[in-house]
Amino acid sequence: MFISNLTHFLDSDGNIALEMTRIGRERAGFFAMIVDEATKPPAEEYIELRCFRKKCEGTIEIMILDETEEIEYWCSHCPDIAGRISGWQGTKWDNRKLTSDL
Repeated sequence: MFISNLTHFLDSDGNIALEMTRIGRERAGFFAMIVDEATKPPAEEYIELRCFRKKCEGTIEIMILDETEEIEYWCSHCPDIAGRISGWQGTKWDNRKLTSDL
């Protein structure tokens, strides 16, 4: 299980830092995608995405935990695709402002 703070992957402008390895940038992109999906309007309690791993037929399930505002995700088939993301609030992938404008 990955425990990640999205801000640790960002540069001073709020973009995914270029100074990371390719794998680090890919992981940051994955976390950003999770945040983007979890906060898109209309806000759903529970979101599903197709797993990105080759030959996996599972879904990545996503939810925002009420008590901590961490985003939790896990694949229904891949036991090593799971984690929690903090530090996503206010990033460019946080779509909650769009929800409040409706």
